[in-house]
Amino acid sequence: MLGMLISVPILIYQIVIGSIIVGAGVLFGRTGAKWAAVLAALWTLTHIILVPLMCLQFVTIACATALSFALAGRRTPSADSPPDTPADAAGARRVDAEIRDVPDASSDATDRGTP
Repeated sequence: MLGMLISVPILIYQIVIGSIIVGAGVLFGRTGAKWAAVLAALWTLTHIILVPLMCLQFVTIACATALSFALAGRRTPSADSPPDTPADAAGARRVDAEIRDVPDASSDATDRGTP
């Protein structure tokens, strides 16, 4: 039974599944990784009938999801990309408000009444 779990086609298949989840995490952030993991888990539940292979597949899905979360957390979002969660959006708005409250250096000279 152990030989069945370690065959080359099965290992290649696990690499493909893991790559899809990690790729979704890199491209679309944590939300993409979550959706890819959920879809992979649903596919596994409906298509894999051997319990040892199903367990191997779920371990692959869990490891790939953890890796993609770690990679998505290291990613620096660009200014035009939406935040992954509402909490991120609230934090971004708070930082933007704090930045706008800081007086500009050029306005200091005019505020003091100097010519």
